Amino acid sequence: MNKKAIFEVLAYGYPGKGTDGRPFGWSSCALVITEEANIVIDAGSYSSRGAIIKKLKTFGLEPHDIDMVLLTHLHHDHIQNIDLFPQAEFLLNKDEWDYALKTTDMPYQKPILIPLISFKKRFINDGEIIASGVSAMLTLAHTPGSMSYLIQTEKERIIFCGDAIKNRLELRTGDVDMTYDEQASKESIANIIASCDKVLMGHDGIYSVKGGALKQVTETRMILCFREGITCNNGKKTVAAILDD
Repeated sequence: MNKKAIFEVLAYGYPGKGTDGRPFGWSSCALVITEEANIVIDAGSYSSRGAIIKKLKTFGLEPHDIDMVLLTHLHHDHIQNIDLFPQAEFLLNKDEWDYALKTTDMPYQKPILIPLISFKKRFINDGEIIASGVSAMLTLAHTPGSMSYLIQTEKERIIFCGDAIKNRLELRTGDVDMTYDEQASKESIANIIASCDKVLMGHDGIYSVKGGALKQVTETRMILCFREGITCNNGKKTVAAILDD
């Protein structure tokens, strides 16, 4: 990859679950600009829709200016805004697509997948060159066809890994939540760390992994605002220590 790409985060994802086990569902979404194409990686969750459109405008772009949408996988929280880009070409792994159409697994939501059936699609494989400075990387086993994307910018190599690494705890320990094969997931994490300088995770920010040394790059802290009379954490202060270094 000789030519360089521009990489920008459109929306950061956040980890976390409620006491009933439901995840927040806020996932990361990024923009890549190359000589050939304007590219979005993952479409993000509904709650990020306005932020995505606003951030695109800072680059002089509207949703109809996006040429490609690269999908890491087809869990609902990563594809909820695909309808923003009906003219784009959607790139994903065929095993992921085939599995999503037949499974009854909860994270694959058929009403959200339906528009993608009629959208223009291209199935991609491990190591495939997508555009100048952008290539695909198969990173199992969060899902049967989980893909990450390696972006070569002017100064560094960045991997958008989707939920192959969901958050910094998984990055540090190699122990993942929601996987079909724990050993395959550990191998994917090791491959990601060895292949880039920085990584953007599916439900967290950017970490530097250069030389195997893990270091937080972006601040990913969110303040939740509630109406008067509504409390959280049984009225206690929010505990954010798990997200702090």
